Amino acid sequence: MYKVFLVEDEIAIRESIREQVPWQETEFTLQGEASDGEMALPMIEELRPDIIITDIRMPFMDGLQLSRVVKRTMPLTHILVLSGYDEFDLAHQAMQIPVDDYLLKPVGPVDLLAALKKTARRIDEENRERRRLEELSHQATENARMMQERFLNDLGEALLDSAEAAERAVELGLSIMSRYYVVAILQIDTSSACGTVTRYQRYLQSVQTIRAMIEGNDTVHSYHRSTREQILVFHGEDDRTLEDDSYTLCRSIQLEVQGNTACRLLISLGGVHERIGGIARSLREAENAQRMRYVFGPDVIVTYRDAERSSFSVPEVLRIDCGSIMEAQRCADWPTVEARLRDFVRDLLSSARGTVAPRYLVTDLLVETGRFVEELGGDVESLLPALSLAEQRADPAVDPEDLFQFLRAPVRAAHELRESRKQDRYGDMVERARTYIAQEYANPQISLGTVAGEVGLSSSHFSTVFSHEAGMTFIEFLTRTRIRKAQELLQTTSMRASEIAYEIGYNDPHYFGHVFKRETGMTPSAYRKGAGPGSLTTPDPEERP
Repeated sequence: MYKVFLVEDEIAIRESIREQVPWQETEFTLQGEASDGEMALPMIEELRPDIIITDIRMPFMDGLQLSRVVKRTMPLTHILVLSGYDEFDLAHQAMQIPVDDYLLKPVGPVDLLAALKKTARRIDEENRERRRLEELSHQATENARMMQERFLNDLGEALLDSAEAAERAVELGLSIMSRYYVVAILQIDTSSACGTVTRYQRYLQSVQTIRAMIEGNDTVHSYHRSTREQILVFHGEDDRTLEDDSYTLCRSIQLEVQGNTACRLLISLGGVHERIGGIARSLREAENAQRMRYVFGPDVIVTYRDAERSSFSVPEVLRIDCGSIMEAQRCADWPTVEARLRDFVRDLLSSARGTVAPRYLVTDLLVETGRFVEELGGDVESLLPALSLAEQRADPAVDPEDLFQFLRAPVRAAHELRESRKQDRYGDMVERARTYIAQEYANPQISLGTVAGEVGLSSSHFSTVFSHEAGMTFIEFLTRTRIRKAQELLQTTSMRASEIAYEIGYNDPHYFGHVFKRETGMTPSAYRKGAGPGSLTTPDPEERP
């Protein structure tokens, strides 16, 4: 519904508009009225109408003065001006404000409704364009963020030299050039949360908490190296201050996450290094410190100095873990999972012959796989036979290929379960989106954002998922749905093409004609003349290509 406010000093005209326009039968509601601009202004500011109908000549504050104030303070409000004077100067002043239409008194209900409908279509077009620009802006922001994260990851992996790093930082609008750098690794541990859904919600809450605590701080940047692992890159001009500030902020983040969620935050901190190449060196130190967290406990921020001072030595075999496999299980395709499993077996048997470590590490992999299956709601008991054989199969003398095949079966089963759960989830989501579009395609305001909100995803996530599952973009699917309905109406009714355009959700008949010809290869009139019953040429949007 569009809210309308009437400003008119003549009581008879106000009553005529109020009583003779069939408001209940239209998409407009008369929200309020006033006798002059001065009385109307505070009411308009409170009610925020979509359209104002105002007389041009009134005492105290006339229609032109009111329109100027409204356009300055509420630029999205649309204005229709009424005047009993056919004067070019007044009309010219009104259009300069600008107002949407200039109507001469007396104006009947038919003419007034026509002007209101014309203005409503303009409001719809502006709203669609505004949403489109917002979505483009959001997508541009997301793309920029992803490029910044990729750049930071490249710095951490020492893939860029100083000159290239400085140039790319300027291109990405990232203020990261400083004298000193230090890196922290943050790992979110959700094992203490209850239930799969709760664990995921707690994880998201932890991510949001971390983001909120570093947002606006231009001396720290972050990127995700894996699903549960976030890297913080601190930089500054004084090494001692940087070391103190980075530790303090990490401790504050850890306490905030653990205080507000059921998750633990495991943090390791590298040393301070000069120049941008120091980011990679500090990250390697943080990784070494990370391996010692089991010695110091989960609530301690383990620094590179702790690892250096520790009397514990870390044999090569203890550097092997199943983390990379489980990371791939959560987000990568099967070839990647399989390749990491093969690397795990190779490293295990080459580094640990003559020790009992393989048995423990294989058991650890099977236990972590079981936890993953449990998260997905699968049958954990199916892994028990493999666990009972872990010690025998992980004997140091075992053939590497035999051990690989032994582990491949449960890991593959877990991966297939993940794929089936993902398919079930997204399949249901896409079906709900299809149903919603089938019901609402005639609504001119339907958009990627409204459908994404209906199924509970962000616009960018929904766009990616829908395109993958439906085999076409959201816009393509909506367009084909509308054009198929237009073809049906052209064959079965005598409606004009312009009427059909409005019927299926297009506010511009000319644009509808352009889209129809693009999709079918002919104009609506040519289609009506040449298409026989059942000769729909546009693919059924319910069918995947």
